[in-house]
Amino acid sequence: MAQYLLADFPETTSGAPLLVLLSSRREGSVKSAEYFDVGCQLAVRLQKDLGLTADSIRGVMLQPAAPSDISLTCLQWDAAQLNHSGLYQWVWRQAVNLENSSSMLTILPPYNTFSNKAKDLVAQARSSIDTFKQRFPGWVTECYHPMGVEIDAELLTWSRFPWVVSITVFIVFSTIGLRYRAALVPVKLLFTIAIPILFTLGCGVFVFQDGWLNWTKIPSLQGQGGLVWINPVACSFMLVGFALDYDLFLFSRIFQERHSGAFVEDRVAIVHSVAATGPVITTAGIIMALAFSGMVVQHCNPFLCQMGFTMILGVLVDTFVVRTLLVPALLSMAGRFNWWPGSMPSACAVEGKNIPLAMV
Repeated sequence: MAQYLLADFPETTSGAPLLVLLSSRREGSVKSAEYFDVGCQLAVRLQKDLGLTADSIRGVMLQPAAPSDISLTCLQWDAAQLNHSGLYQWVWRQAVNLENSSSMLTILPPYNTFSNKAKDLVAQARSSIDTFKQRFPGWVTECYHPMGVEIDAELLTWSRFPWVVSITVFIVFSTIGLRYRAALVPVKLLFTIAIPILFTLGCGVFVFQDGWLNWTKIPSLQGQGGLVWINPVACSFMLVGFALDYDLFLFSRIFQERHSGAFVEDRVAIVHSVAATGPVITTAGIIMALAFSGMVVQHCNPFLCQMGFTMILGVLVDTFVVRTLLVPALLSMAGRFNWWPGSMPSACAVEGKNIPLAMV
């Protein structure tokens, strides 16, 4: 099963912190014992729910913690008033707004907050804050992290993806079926487009999640822990476009030669059309593969590496396997059902019109 990543970066740096805002509707409320007490309870709950060390959380109501500290040490408002150190005053200016009605808790976990672990971090932080809101309904509490935007975008995209694909496939396949007046054409397209895309994405899982090509030592083909979540979405639509183009190049040639009576047997028309369109489709496929090769030449951007690999493999499979083997095989097996409910000229009809039969 594929594991989808929001991003894939080395987990040696921390990245952007998670910011939690605690606000009151009263101006100047930060400068009160109540605010410091509520803020401390929020910080303690976040530390517990997120499973972080005490030094990972900063706030005006917290004492500075050492890496070895297990629990947070809260700072009372009375003690904060007496703290005139330059460091605390700087923290106050950075964390508290001008109206003194809200302040921020800064959470910096000991791993990269743009890694896959950030999914759980943001989800747990939101759950912890929701629980806090139920206990303290009079306080406004929100959390923000750039990764949260990515998580929301992923959820929204995947919730709409099945509908977008279904509508796109229905419109495109219906249009093609009506154009050629053949009911089997959309069914054949479904197999010759969906199967190669699933195969390509499956290979991406083997390479970037399971590390099947790590032995090559090629930087852009090393395992990354999973697929970037937008890879299947973007590549699916692009590969559908390429597959439709190449499929229609071939099928339209077969349709034209059968409809004109140049060939009275489907198998002969298929063989002739594959031979006639092969150089064009092959050249176009190779050109597209070369166009995407720049993505895998570099290795600084993991997302481009995955996109490049998926697009190159998908185009080559579609060019050399699907259009050369799968499509002709399906058309040959279907026979006269390729044109149902319509029909193609038979040998008798062609001879009655005195149209010379083409030979292969």
